[in-house]
Amino acid sequence: MAFTLRRSQRSTLAIHVHPDGSVEAVAPEGIAEDFVAARVAARAGWIRRQQAFFEDLRPRTPPRRHVAGETHLHLGRRYRLKVNDGPESVRLSGGWIHVSVPGGAPALVATALGRWRRARAGERIAARLSEIAESLRIPVDRRPRLVMRAMVTRWASLSPTGLLSVNPDLIRAPLICIEYVLVHELCHLEHPHHGPAFWRLLTRRMPDWQERKVRLERTMV
Repeated sequence: MAFTLRRSQRSTLAIHVHPDGSVEAVAPEGIAEDFVAARVAARAGWIRRQQAFFEDLRPRTPPRRHVAGETHLHLGRRYRLKVNDGPESVRLSGGWIHVSVPGGAPALVATALGRWRRARAGERIAARLSEIAESLRIPVDRRPRLVMRAMVTRWASLSPTGLLSVNPDLIRAPLICIEYVLVHELCHLEHPHHGPAFWRLLTRRMPDWQERKVRLERTMV
């Protein structure tokens, strides 16, 4: 079974199935790749059930072409795309995302929309992260530094040095889903793994995290 291997400072092996169906093994530095592969193979049944679950959730929508009239998500709400010829700019108005680019070319629209999304994500997610950290009474000197970073299979990742990388595409999700991702990662400040103690802490801090997670997967996969 195909999987990607990521080394970590964690003490145990973890196997994740991401919403796109990809499999990731996170292992301590000292564990041999053959051992990891054997553990992945041993969990093949569970992995296939998870992949089937995500496949059932996946909406059957075509890839975005960045042309006029197309719908795009922002904070969980669908907006229609209006394309104009002019200097680059992006703004929301009513139920529309107005994008101006020279010539209105779809490739330029995609680039402009991506830049705008990254900027909005940096502003909105940083503000919400600060509010959540304050509500959880996390000391200022323990709060992670936030960066926006494109990731193929993850919405966020907290490094051992306290750097919280967030996928700017997360700004497309409803705010309650963004909150779930942030609280999930903040729990890793206490437990840098996905063991029972981590899930107990997450449930204590956000009792409805499973519902938020499913909504995120239904909206964004």
